[in-house]
Amino acid sequence: MTPRRRLRAAATGAQVLARRRRLITAGAAVFLALAVTALCDQYAKTYTLAREKARLDERRRELIVDNARLHDEIRRLQTDDRYIEQIARQQLGLVRPGEVELLVVPADGTVSPPGGLREGGTAPPTVNGPDSLRPAPDAPPHRGVGAWAAGALDAVLRLLRVPRR
Repeated sequence: MTPRRRLRAAATGAQVLARRRRLITAGAAVFLALAVTALCDQYAKTYTLAREKARLDERRRELIVDNARLHDEIRRLQTDDRYIEQIARQQLGLVRPGEVELLVVPADGTVSPPGGLREGGTAPPTVNGPDSLRPAPDAPPHRGVGAWAAGALDAVLRLLRVPRR
């Protein structure tokens, strides 16, 4: 081989090595970029899952407290007759035979009376039996301040046994 060819071959070999180095460097840079991207994606997923776990743990604690409260209420409903009567009086507006329901009407009329009409205009259920609670007899429908006032007037007049005009 002539010295020119040797020089050209050496130059070509150096160029090939330089190309290989550049190609290896570019490949390493692409690999590193993909690895960093994958790492960031996994970190974001892990962070999202950790937040979801914390939210679900909080919800679980709330449900445990609600479950204990409901178990206590079930036990009271099964064993405590006074509690049942209290609920019937407060939520359904029921009274014992011979009792008269009095409604206190606020000036602005914003408070609905116990045992008033439910949504849709349905009346509360009645419970039959000699000692059971029942809706107040002759009670006007609970609609607005005027009806409440009329009901209160009727109840007072019945207590005083004064005939209404």
